[in-house]
Amino acid sequence: MYAAFCCSLLLGSHCNWKIPLDTPAWHLLATLLCVKCKHFNSTKNCLTQSGYCVARRDQKCLLWTVTSDDFLSYGAQTCWTHCVNKYIIRGSVRSEHKCCNSSSLCNQF
Repeated sequence: MYAAFCCSLLLGSHCNWKIPLDTPAWHLLATLLCVKCKHFNSTKNCLTQSGYCVARRDQKCLLWTVTSDDFLSYGAQTCWTHCVNKYIIRGSVRSEHKCCNSSSLCNQF
């Protein structure tokens, strides 16, 4: 019950994932929650596998975007192992990895 309460404090109305009732509340407060979307489109709508993931110790939240002529084409959001900020430019196409662990849901738009 406390775990569900902590989830609602952290995520508000976005708390739609199931948490075992025996999960310690301190565990949720100490974890890094990331937005998870396997594929979003140019209007930032998640098309596949939307939800949240809990980052492990070696992970950060990732926001990966691909832009063409400075317009968003597509991207993804997830927990990522050994995440490093980087971008690659090829012509007018730019692929960018933005990694964060400053706060839960830091990889949302």
